[in-house]
Amino acid sequence: MECARTERAAPPTRVGIDEEAQTSCAAGSRGVPVPPRIPGLAMVRHLASGGEGEVWMAHDEVGLLAAKVVHGDRTGVDWSILGAYRAAASQSGSGLYPVQLVGRTFGGRLFAVMPLADPLDDRAGGTDDYQPCTLAGYVKAQGFLTAEECLDLGLRILGAIGVLHRRGLLHRDVKPANILRHQGEWYLADPGLLCREDDPALEHLAGTPRYIPPERGPADRGGDLYALGRTLLDCLPERMQGEDLRLAVRLRAVLLGATAARPGRRYGSVGEMEEALLRVARRGTCPGIPLAGRCLPSPRPGQELVSACGAARLAAEIVTRPLPPGPEAHDGVARRARPEALGEAFRPRAHDDR
Repeated sequence: MECARTERAAPPTRVGIDEEAQTSCAAGSRGVPVPPRIPGLAMVRHLASGGEGEVWMAHDEVGLLAAKVVHGDRTGVDWSILGAYRAAASQSGSGLYPVQLVGRTFGGRLFAVMPLADPLDDRAGGTDDYQPCTLAGYVKAQGFLTAEECLDLGLRILGAIGVLHRRGLLHRDVKPANILRHQGEWYLADPGLLCREDDPALEHLAGTPRYIPPERGPADRGGDLYALGRTLLDCLPERMQGEDLRLAVRLRAVLLGATAARPGRRYGSVGEMEEALLRVARRGTCPGIPLAGRCLPSPRPGQELVSACGAARLAAEIVTRPLPPGPEAHDGVARRARPEALGEAFRPRAHDDR
């Protein structure tokens, strides 16, 4: 908290803002990011850069942290948005990645300090080898999720989106790279494009093209749901086998609805999509399957059956697609298929909008 008091007691001058922004841009053009100056923190190393800012590994007197710093040419970013996100993330069980501190660097750039995410590779030996565990990195390294894992993840991230929507906020950048694992749990992170529903900026297209609805209209709540549906489809293999097939057929039906080409065919609210996912969970093959902190009741006799027409059509779509790379064998045990590259494995799939 000392950091917050220092930042507000001595706000930066315009000269300081310009100097840090110019230095950062000049260094960035040479591919060498300039460490930001944040009171109470020492930068360890640069982790990543994106359209909105940079992420740094830092440490204070307690331990290692992550600091996201907004780019110097975006000093007009609304301070209160990060504060609103921080308040939402502090809600118990929100599913939003926690933010410990919001402030401005000595040069005037907005920053947010967060816990360090779990390492992508548990065998990483030190800070030089550390890479944060994002959903995108996890799928690339470990293989696609099972239908049960995908369903559990979907309910958890959908709950996080619901927390934002109830506060009148839109995330606008739901995607695998913005879902982080911390202490073994997945969280929706990166409020860099967070916006209020009445913000005029919603008229301007923002986000990652693959996760934006095809009509490319102004951002709304449906856009976050579309992006989540696309994210979950990217985490499922194109062909399921064995016990997962029945659950995968039902889950894929829900996700195809969330990402339908026509806006009127998609889910209109978090509640509608959650109801559809919970219905899939209740019809699952595992009685009392625990999902997103809930223990769902076992299906009633006959409830596990689905429409023969719908199941046949969706199953045909799944089994007629080419297999993803793998699975590989290791010591006689078949591994999950591993996508060789994110762009290839996460290729667009045809939508059935009938």
